[in-house]
Amino acid sequence: MTLAQKRDELRQEQGTRFVEPEEFCELAVSSRKLVRSDVSAASVKGLYSPDDDLYYFVEEERLDNFRTARVLDSQPLQIA
Repeated sequence: MTLAQKRDELRQEQGTRFVEPEEFCELAVSSRKLVRSDVSAASVKGLYSPDDDLYYFVEEERLDNFRTARVLDSQPLQIA
């Protein structure tokens, strides 16, 4: 089974939602009760919300690209 097929299979499962990298990062640092639920066979990072019984997934390469872009766009700290 290809990577794309594994991801498509995940997308079809009840209680799963693929989100944009920015939303995934916001969820990860939120005060919500979430459990890491990565699926390495599909190369996705995941968070599980027991309160909603919902899995949030993002493709690893999209998350990596998002984080890299954020680092490159950030302004260096300046000491006053």
